[in-house]
Parts: sequence; C-alpha cells; structure tokens
Amino acid sequence: MASTKRGNIDLEAGLVFNSGDVKPVGRATFYLLKEDPTKVILTQAHLDAYNADNSSFGGNETLDKWSMYGAVLYMDGSLTPNFAIAVRKSIEAASGGRATTGFDGKARFEGVTAGDYFLFGYYRFGKQTTYWSLPVSVLAGENNVVLDNDNMRG
Repeated sequence: MASTKRGNIDLEAGLVFNSGDVKPVGRATFYLLKEDPTKVILTQAHLDAYNADNSSFGGNETLDKWSMYGAVLYMDGSLTPNFAIAVRKSIEAASGGRATTGFDGKARFEGVTAGDYFLFGYYRFGKQTTYWSLPVSVLAGENNVVLDNDNMRG
C-alpha cells in the first residue's frame, strides 16, 4: 500500500503601505480550498442571502454583475449576517485545512496531502479590506508562501 505524500506550508502575510511601512497581517484566517473560491462563494444561493440581508438597501445584485471583492466586503457579517454564515459554512465544507496567522503574520498548515489548492483568506484593516485567492501546489516536505501586495486582490 503506497503512502500518501504530505507537505507543510509555512505562510507569511504582510502589507507594504505607501509610507513604506511594512505591517504583518495578524489574526487572519486562511483556507486551503480544492476549488476556486469564486465557485464556492459566488453562487446563486449566497447571492439570494446577500440580497435578502440588503433588502432595505435595494438588494438587487445579479450573479453576472456580482464581484468577488463585493462579496468579500460583506463576509464579516456586520451588515449581512445570513450571507456571512452561509459563505463561511461553504468555505469550511470545501476546505482542506485552515490556519490563522499570529500577530507576526505567520501561520502553518501541517500534514497537507500533496496536490493543488487555492489559498484563500481576507483581511480588514481600518476601513480597507483585501483578500488573497492564490493557486498553490503543495509538494511533499516543506513549502513556503508569501502573501503581500503583489498577490493580493481587492
């Protein structure tokens, strides 16, 4: 019986601001998903929950005009609690693992089955929100991923 190859991912996340200041992305949760996060998040069911939560503001987004960034902005649930709960459940169900960064912006995924994944997570700082949705290949052994302004979205 062949053994399954496993790897670890050491993740480091940080942001470089216009002032030149570098800040770690602390206390952010990242997920390893087996499919593109847009396929997990931008669904009609999630859009229906989003529109229901936003009914007092119109609630008339359509799937063809809805963006991943628009969805990420409301994932904290402060304005759209039903949408946030539904999306979090879908992400958890599709997740091959999750890790939360320490205050130093570092996290580790351990014992990940070798293969291709999407590394997904979002971060809110002040009034700004950004997210990462990055394809990663996990090889047996140690793997390193750096998340910063160069590969963030939003």
